[in-house]
Amino acid sequence: MAQIIARRNAPIPTPLSIIRGDTSIFSITLVGTDGETPVNLTGSQVYFSAKWALSDPTSDAALAVSTVSGGITVVSAPAGTITVSISPLLTNPLPNDRIELFYDLRQSVSATEAYTALRGTLLIAPSVTTL
Repeated sequence: MAQIIARRNAPIPTPLSIIRGDTSIFSITLVGTDGETPVNLTGSQVYFSAKWALSDPTSDAALAVSTVSGGITVVSAPAGTITVSISPLLTNPLPNDRIELFYDLRQSVSATEAYTALRGTLLIAPSVTTL
């Protein structure tokens, strides 16, 4: 499981990589803009989506998980820790080639307050053994 510190307003893109058909789990701690203070996630919703193009609507994301639909678990709201799980069910339908998607992880506090905690490219490597 990859351990990641995610800073509010994600100033620097963070590349991630997974293998198509594998269960990929990321343990993420969201911190404030100072890079140290944990973000309290109480009452927040968290979304991770990856798209072919930045202009694609979120509804057309190549893969998406959230605290609402599943795939993101809040481990400790006061400590700002979550687990993002990307199951084979999400990556198996994708082409078994090297794929590079645009992704972000967003915290939604309310309808008028949201923060991008991670962003960058998600490399999905092809699987040698397909099940």
